[in-house]
Amino acid sequence: MNPFKSRILIIEVNKSIRETLREVLVSEGYEVEASKAGDEAQIRILLSSTQAKRMI
Repeated sequence: MNPFKSRILIIEVNKSIRETLREVLVSEGYEVEASKAGDEAQIRILLSSTQAKRMI
């Protein structure tokens, strides 16, 4: 098992598409975040990069 999971951010307005994609990708071993709008996605990206810097 790879200790460094690939991370994917899904941005999709349609909830059923977003959740289906998330479920499939998680089942394939990816770490997945899902957002319904670009603004929310930008916040997640910024938080993610800030958290990554704290971990180093």
